[in-house]
Amino acid sequence: MQSVRLELEDGTVIDNPNGSEIADALRRLDQDDNTFAILVRTEMTYMQTATTDGGFVLEHQVEGLGQHYRCVERDLSMERVVDAFISYAQGTGDWRRDFEWERIDLP
Repeated sequence: MQSVRLELEDGTVIDNPNGSEIADALRRLDQDDNTFAILVRTEMTYMQTATTDGGFVLEHQVEGLGQHYRCVERDLSMERVVDAFISYAQGTGDWRRDFEWERIDLP
């Protein structure tokens, strides 16, 4: 399994988190000054989520800004975001198949 690092807005960092650590950390979002989390493989390859008024958004990037994708579905549930982060951390392809992705242009 490829190494990953989970980072929360408040500065919390967890190297190679297991499923329970990911779930616990993401459940802290929208609390304790945390509104986003990033699961980093490399500086330019990662998955990220942020809180919205009705749930969460989910994005991922592969090797650079030209390959940045957003989940088409908005206001995702915590459970779906946790599942995506765990799948991404474990290196399974479930997170790719379980969501519809659209490429977005970043400046």
